Amino acid sequence: MRRLAARRSQCPYPAPYNNVVPLSRSATTELLAGLLLLLLNAILIWPLFAVEYPASFFSIEGAFIGIARHIQQHPGQLSWFPWWYGGIPFPHAYPPFSHALTAFWASLSGNSVARAYHQVAATAYCLIPVALYALARSLRAERLPSIVAGLGISLVSPAAILFGSIRGDLGEWNLARRLHVLIAYGEGPHMVSILFCLVTLALLARVFAVPRAHWFVLASLGCGATALSNWLGAVALAFGALALLLAMEDPFRRRRWLHAVGIAFLAYGIASPWMPPSTIAAIRRNAPFVEGRFEVSALTMVYGLAVALGVATLLWVLRTMGANRAVRFAVLWAWMLGVVVALARKPGIALLPQPIRYHIEMEIALLLALVLAGYWFFQEALDRQRWAIGWLALLTILGAWQIPTYYVYARGLIQQGDGDSSVEAQTARWLARELPGERAWLPGSVAYWANAFADVPQFGGGFDNGIQNPATMGVNYQIYSSEGAGERDGEIAVTWLKAYGVRAVQVSLPDSPEYFHPFRNPAKFNGLLEPIWGHRKMRMYAVPARHEGLAFVVPDAALPSNRPHDGLDVGEAERYVAALEDSSLPVTQFAWRGLGEAAIQARVGEGQAVSVQVSHHPGWEAFAGGRKLPLEEDGLGQIVLRPGAGEHAIRLVFTGGMEQTLARLACAISLLIFLVLLVPPLRKRAAALAPVRGLLQRL
Repeated sequence: MRRLAARRSQCPYPAPYNNVVPLSRSATTELLAGLLLLLLNAILIWPLFAVEYPASFFSIEGAFIGIARHIQQHPGQLSWFPWWYGGIPFPHAYPPFSHALTAFWASLSGNSVARAYHQVAATAYCLIPVALYALARSLRAERLPSIVAGLGISLVSPAAILFGSIRGDLGEWNLARRLHVLIAYGEGPHMVSILFCLVTLALLARVFAVPRAHWFVLASLGCGATALSNWLGAVALAFGALALLLAMEDPFRRRRWLHAVGIAFLAYGIASPWMPPSTIAAIRRNAPFVEGRFEVSALTMVYGLAVALGVATLLWVLRTMGANRAVRFAVLWAWMLGVVVALARKPGIALLPQPIRYHIEMEIALLLALVLAGYWFFQEALDRQRWAIGWLALLTILGAWQIPTYYVYARGLIQQGDGDSSVEAQTARWLARELPGERAWLPGSVAYWANAFADVPQFGGGFDNGIQNPATMGVNYQIYSSEGAGERDGEIAVTWLKAYGVRAVQVSLPDSPEYFHPFRNPAKFNGLLEPIWGHRKMRMYAVPARHEGLAFVVPDAALPSNRPHDGLDVGEAERYVAALEDSSLPVTQFAWRGLGEAAIQARVGEGQAVSVQVSHHPGWEAFAGGRKLPLEEDGLGQIVLRPGAGEHAIRLVFTGGMEQTLARLACAISLLIFLVLLVPPLRKRAAALAPVRGLLQRL
């Protein structure tokens, strides 16, 4: 403590900024430290940079490759995503920034999208320790413990040590969990988001210390990039920003909190066209049901208050002991993330949906806290410089001991596969060739990977959080599980397939190479549907329809009016399907004119409507004869048009509606503010305006 007091007395800067003045260190040394961490990780996972398709198609990365492939092949048509769930807005498919990076790199490098995906993911993986080092240095941590923190996240997995479920999934406590989730579960966008999260926290540390216009702009862009890469990284960033604010020497300074709010608003303004309110609403609606069932209960609120009390207690203890800002931040961030993961093991008290997935962020925060707090405790609190160096040496030796283990583990985990010979690729290409543009129901890993190989419209998809039509979740579960259907299992499934415009359904038999085998009763369609393709223990059936296309003229009375309670509630769907199959009704012509535009030619009688088997969204608009048609949603979540009696040429187009117009306006305003902040003459002229001058005075 004497050493700490002496250092503070020698500092020429005011107390609130004692720890925020830029370090007078050689930039070359900093770059060499970052390069050391980068090279270590690159050597460990080097084979990943050459992988195109994996040896196993277990992971969800096929869905991510499919989105990147869509961006590369349809760069000007990123409003509607027709390939999943009967169609969804493109922002619903997944936060798009990491996929855009993949598509950009594939086009620039000439690599396939699949290989570009692995190269982007591997690069993010290698840069995460470098970003952690930069974050520690931005918080005024000394260079040596900052390097050791970067080495720690490169070579140690605290989650595998602390949690038996994670250790059991990984196999051993001393293996690379971060690499495991990247390869086995396809967490590429998650890694990209963690990288942006750490970089953004480093920028925020500078903004909160000594605000500068360029740091303000970069921090806003970093927040937007983090959220547009992965939702988990965005939540971790929010926790980290709160920990940063509380870790400052004067944590409740109003101006700093207003800066944080301003950065958040500008970041959302930039991101809003790709993360509009309707996408956020869909995520909030679906996420609690994607993995388990998340519900906010009174017990959840009690634990949430306990977490907040823990934050306040830790902050008081750390400030009382004289811990520096870096230690305060690391401990608070580790506490917030650690509690979320720890409570995930207890049924009924999860603090967030899918809480266990935050264990990668928790590892990073925990290792940073362990290294920095230990170093500070020995050097400052106990005034034992040698003990502090010994602490870092011990951690470094333990990490170095792990290098051979991680190297061997990575070589065994990273395996090149043959994508072209996979059943996933063969199915997707068969559908694109034999049933082009027709909607299909595909099982398990085939559904995840189909769009990585071809443009195949599906009723399923690869990101259940983004489902636009919530009725499809229960239908999906029913067809796979057969739960409660009894002898009507196949009949109920066929009804749903017809109701949602599916023209082919594939079943994976128990001994097929498809990984998940999700059908509990794979024989349910025998005798009900005609088999049209058998391949490698996979069976494709045709689902008949009265005519081609996704638009049908039906009586108003046949339209479903209520959302089904579950997958067994088929009463209204059966009435609707009977109308779809009624040969006395007019034949309708339907053709896509782009990914988000369709032409419909229909002859409609009195008391009839046009049912379009595409997911309803307020962003759809319909026009006929120079007038805009009212567009409704039926009980199954699909589009209904009522053009009136007569012959109609209808144009159906997805514009995103008023929401997308406002989002683009918000993005333009944010860009304009960035321009003003970055160009000194514009900034001076703006500051001279009376409203701006008044705002600055209040801040």
